[in-house]
Amino acid sequence: MKPPITGRTVVAGVAGQPVEHSLSPLIHNTWLAAAGIDGVYVPFAP
Repeated sequence: MKPPITGRTVVAGVAGQPVEHSLSPLIHNTWLAAAGIDGVYVPFAP
């Protein structure tokens, strides 16, 4: 289970159109969790 997003969570992401196919969130969230970093990487669609 993922920890909750809080006010201290670092939010980063990839923006674009289309962005739904990007593997970046999967890749980055995997290493963030493995490193114990309070962060989330999300896709941003305009």
